[in-house]
Amino acid sequence: MRGRTRLGQVSMKIHDLITTTNELAALCARWANAPFIAVDTEFMRENTYWPDLCLIQVADHNEAAAIDPKAPGLDLTPLLDLLTENKDVLKVVHAGGQDIEIVCNLTGKTPHPMFDTQIAAMALGQGEQVGYSNLVDSWLGIPLDKGVCGASASQRRTLVVAEALGFSGTPSFVVGDQLVPGFVEKAQLSEIVASVRASE
Repeated sequence: MRGRTRLGQVSMKIHDLITTTNELAALCARWANAPFIAVDTEFMRENTYWPDLCLIQVADHNEAAAIDPKAPGLDLTPLLDLLTENKDVLKVVHAGGQDIEIVCNLTGKTPHPMFDTQIAAMALGQGEQVGYSNLVDSWLGIPLDKGVCGASASQRRTLVVAEALGFSGTPSFVVGDQLVPGFVEKAQLSEIVASVRASE
């Protein structure tokens, strides 16, 4: 992905959704040598006392990835170790209190060293709770897509998975091991479901 900012040309590798421990370990090995990583978590908290982690987003200056913590068999240890054990990599968050809580609940440790952009913005007179998109736009001149603002963590996770599968716009379905992208008539969808059920 390439983009232009007031600071010049930006180029970054955006990975497909990370769903395996090997993919995650390889990324974390590279991120372990970066001067910083930006971290954001998406979670549901509506019906639980503890946050239910749904998605983790991590980036350095070269590459970014969304990690599916609910992927079957995925071991988050490489990432959790990077966040809590690697003192050479600065962890950058925005309003990171709940991100810290999630990591602490999983490990009993606090990520460190850390830099919170919302706290830094407050110290620079930007207001007490400046939003991330407003901060990025005002400092870097990059307006962020507000299409998923207000979406729940599970909705954002669904959007990430849908994008990874190449689904967009119209309803799309996964039936058994078949991908059914786009609109289909009810009768056609019923036939597909019946066919998959018959083959099981």
